[in-house]
Amino acid sequence: TGISAHGSRPWEGVNAIDKLLDFYSCLKQDEIFNREQEPISCNLGQINGGTAANSVPDSASMKLDFRFLKHADYKELQSLIDSVCSDGIESKALVYGEPYELDLKNTFVENYLELLTVKKIDFRFVIDTGSSDARFFSKYDIPVLLHKPVCGGDHSENEWIDMHSLEEYADLIFEFVLKNA
Repeated sequence: TGISAHGSRPWEGVNAIDKLLDFYSCLKQDEIFNREQEPISCNLGQINGGTAANSVPDSASMKLDFRFLKHADYKELQSLIDSVCSDGIESKALVYGEPYELDLKNTFVENYLELLTVKKIDFRFVIDTGSSDARFFSKYDIPVLLHKPVCGGDHSENEWIDMHSLEEYADLIFEFVLKNA
C-alpha cells in the first residue's frame, strides 16, 4: 500500500507501484534465480495499480509466476519473499503445484525407454522449470513421461510441429500401449 497524492506533487504521497517495483527488483537479485544448477524461475506476469495518470497510486498488486524443481525450493522461496517484503507489502500464494520427479526404475518407464532405444529414437533427459499436469499425479507416485515430437514456439503465435516427427511419435505411443496394456 501507498499514500495517494496528486501527480503534480508525488512527494506528498507514497507510490504503491514504485514500492512493488522496488520489491521485485530486490527479489530478482537473489542468487536462487541466478544459480547455474536448478534455478528457480520468476516471471512478472501482471501488475496493476492506480486509477489515473495524474494520481499517485495508493494501492497496487502484481502476480509473479515461480517455477521450482523441489519442495525445498518452495520453502526457500517463501523465506526469501518474507525477508524482502517491506512495510506495506504483503504476499500470498494463489496456486501451488507440486514439483515432479520421474522414477526411472518404474516398469512402464523402463519399457518406454527400451522402446525408444529399439526404435533408435534419440532422447535425452532434461531438467525443466516448465509445468504440466504431471504434478497432479506426483503425490500418487504415478509416473509421467513428458515426451513430444519435434516442435517449437510453445504457446506462441509461431508454434509449430514437424509432421514426420509427429507420425513417428504416434507410432511409438501406439506400440507402447499395445505392449503394456
